[in-house]
Amino acid sequence: MIRIVRETTVKSEEWIVKRHTREHNHSLLSREEISLLRAFRFICPEDGDRIKLLKRAGLKISDILNVLRLEKGEALSFNSRDVRNLLSKEFVGSGDQGSAHDVGDLLKILKEKYERDSKFFYDFTVDEMGVWRILFGFPEMQNRWQVFLTMWLCSIRLTGSIDQDRAMKDAISTELPDTKHGFCFWHITQKFSSWFNNKLGEEFQIFMKEFFLMLEVETATEFEALWFTIIERHSLQDDRHIKELFDLRKYWCPVYLSSYFFAGMASTQRSESLNSLMDFFMSAQTQLHEFIDAFDQVIGSRIEAEKMATLRDKLGTFRSVTSTKFEEQAYSALTGYAFNLFRKQLVLSLEYVIHGEKVSHHQHVETKRTISWVPQTQTIHCSCLSFEYTGILCRHALRALVHFNVTELPEKYLQRRWCREVCLESVKKYTSPPISEDEK
Repeated sequence: MIRIVRETTVKSEEWIVKRHTREHNHSLLSREEISLLRAFRFICPEDGDRIKLLKRAGLKISDILNVLRLEKGEALSFNSRDVRNLLSKEFVGSGDQGSAHDVGDLLKILKEKYERDSKFFYDFTVDEMGVWRILFGFPEMQNRWQVFLTMWLCSIRLTGSIDQDRAMKDAISTELPDTKHGFCFWHITQKFSSWFNNKLGEEFQIFMKEFFLMLEVETATEFEALWFTIIERHSLQDDRHIKELFDLRKYWCPVYLSSYFFAGMASTQRSESLNSLMDFFMSAQTQLHEFIDAFDQVIGSRIEAEKMATLRDKLGTFRSVTSTKFEEQAYSALTGYAFNLFRKQLVLSLEYVIHGEKVSHHQHVETKRTISWVPQTQTIHCSCLSFEYTGILCRHALRALVHFNVTELPEKYLQRRWCREVCLESVKKYTSPPISEDEK
């Protein structure tokens, strides 16, 4: 302890130590505890560069700290708050934190990308409300998907609640008018229990069974007739959920969606898987000007996964299950994922029988699918519309082809989007193979 007193004279003013006690009247901090004090925490330039690099690679702050601890083999001279402050200064230090600055950085990055690769394209518009719409991608080939980003910045104020599904529906119809929008069937049926269980009681399970059977019809007329029959049977005519489901039936009912290509997806499971992948490289704190770099990393990871899948296909040994030319032909052309889907349908086709222009399962002959085959154009069509919906021939069509003595699949039924040779090329270009009008 030190006691200091100020003494003032006519000529000067002095501070004089009156008492000095070497013993401390409080417990002392250890070296480890001292290092935790703010005044003793610091990030050296080398660690700062390393932190920024790991952050660009998509690591969370906790993961960055774990990596640095392992590398150094000792306690760090900084903590998570210091890392967060460092990363924040990286953005704040360059100017204004507002949206205008953020979108300006994004446009600068897009311009630099265009200067490095003339095939890269970007464009933007700003409307009277201050809404920015930015489009970027590689549009050198017509009718191919383009990577796009629509950003709403500093102009939208929402009051009250908003129906997110309806808002998404309206946005898709405006921004992507040539696409078909379908609702996630899983999310809809998950709500049935809370909507109808209390109202129907013991009849709820019967209603659910009838509901799913109704979805197997082939025409909209059949669906609507069955719908009103089932709804009337369970006295649900005045239920608001039933009314809304019927009004939006073209967005969730298979009979209205099966003629459009959805890669067989009736739910958002695949897109949620992609969301999980995107979350690894970016977060809610990711700035717009960081999005391009994070997006490149996502694409890079997909390219690497595609290369590994292609390598596995090349090194794999083909073992035929059906001993048919169809199976061998599909194996040589399709990706592993698509081939497994095709082979499953091919194996199931062995259980089906032909009745003129109808195909049915040998144990359920009452349920028939209509098949049409045009030998001149090598065109086959099934009323289940599975090929239009998934891009993979259905079991009914495959059984019919065997019945019509077709020994080799027409090339158009091995769609380019599922072929291994074009799949990797498509990922590299950030695009998809051409989509015909019949497949939209």
